[in-house]
Amino acid sequence: MIGTANTAILLTSSFLVAWAVEIFAAETRRLTAGLLAAAICLGLAFIALKGIEYHGEYEEHLVPGIDFRFTGDLANGVQLFFIFYFIATAIHALHMIIGIGLLAALALLCRGAPSTRHRAALHSAVGSASSRSVLTARVDTRAGTQGSQAALGPCCQRQRPRGRESQGTPAGGRHTFGNRGSISPE
Repeated sequence: MIGTANTAILLTSSFLVAWAVEIFAAETRRLTAGLLAAAICLGLAFIALKGIEYHGEYEEHLVPGIDFRFTGDLANGVQLFFIFYFIATAIHALHMIIGIGLLAALALLCRGAPSTRHRAALHSAVGSASSRSVLTARVDTRAGTQGSQAALGPCCQRQRPRGRESQGTPAGGRHTFGNRGSISPE
């Protein structure tokens, strides 16, 4: 029962974060922050349910190294299973705690005036750049900023200051996505 609830929580929170990323704009910044806050609440619920699940396993004496009392022919196999189970779920819980912290920071950023930098940070934090497997984008600066920005897509549009055409990448230059989701010259 708890496993089913946790699965539903993870799917719903993933949907909320994806929705927040998709709608992020100046006119939807409060909704975006609200969706991220809802995902944070679901993440906290997941951690709470995982704590309840761990407590139940402790009560049943299924925690290897602390209080493992399983008898029978399969005792060694069951203990090995629970070792891997606790390692994997503890790593996932740590991942969730870090993600909750990142979503909280992003929700606070989203409440301010959004910029393409905020959008890139939001996309990068939720891993959309890796899921789309788009790692490089060719930008032809001779075609002008509108054409090159359209080629990059809405998540990675680069705003170029007016009157500074000489700065940036040389004509036909190549931009890559850095590990923070921003666009930087190679």
